Amino acid sequence: MVKTRSVLSLILVAAFRLPGADGKPCPPLGAVLPPPRRPSKDSVVAEAVKSLEAVFASMTSRYNASAVSIGVRSIHEDIPLVDLHYTPPIKNKNGTEEVTADTVYRIGSCTKLFTVLSLLQQTKIRWDEPVTRYLPELEENQVHGTEIEAVQWQHVTIGALASHVSGIGRDLAFDLANFPSFPAEKMGLPPLQEKTRARHCSGLGNTTACEEEGERLSGGGMYCEC
Repeated sequence: MVKTRSVLSLILVAAFRLPGADGKPCPPLGAVLPPPRRPSKDSVVAEAVKSLEAVFASMTSRYNASAVSIGVRSIHEDIPLVDLHYTPPIKNKNGTEEVTADTVYRIGSCTKLFTVLSLLQQTKIRWDEPVTRYLPELEENQVHGTEIEAVQWQHVTIGALASHVSGIGRDLAFDLANFPSFPAEKMGLPPLQEKTRARHCSGLGNTTACEEEGERLSGGGMYCEC
């Protein structure tokens, strides 16, 4: 038992002293110190906040039609560390008159962060599982072909989608092949088949939003904006 403990101790000491790219010992991964309970009382934090406020005022002074909000809050304090907002002189007539902490922004792709966060809180979902386990329609209705011609949904994992390394093309709704007026043949491209041209839903532009069951194409495929 003593010998085993000695070996483990040597392994731990060696792991903490492994040099990094700069030759310095690598610290252990993860939090090694407890989180600060009152960061607002720290002089370094206070100085950083003042610097941020100055930069914020300097940058937003040049904005005529862009609103900006920055908020930073510790989970251990009720009052935000940073609560900065800028209302531009030119405002959208359908928007607010004054930008505050209660202003609702159209944050677009930032919602992906909350999607991933909700998945992280689901202990029953594994990141190495294929998406077809939860959306079997993707595999049942996919267009068969090579990896270049069609998405191999059975090989795409949840973790790959969350980290944007699934290999799925983006902005399919804006593909030039979706516009009937696109002169593909005049530009020397092969004629487009209807099953590759038609995208019946996306929610972008003037198209209707896709239903939960997915939009079946004439070629047996499914359009999915991921």
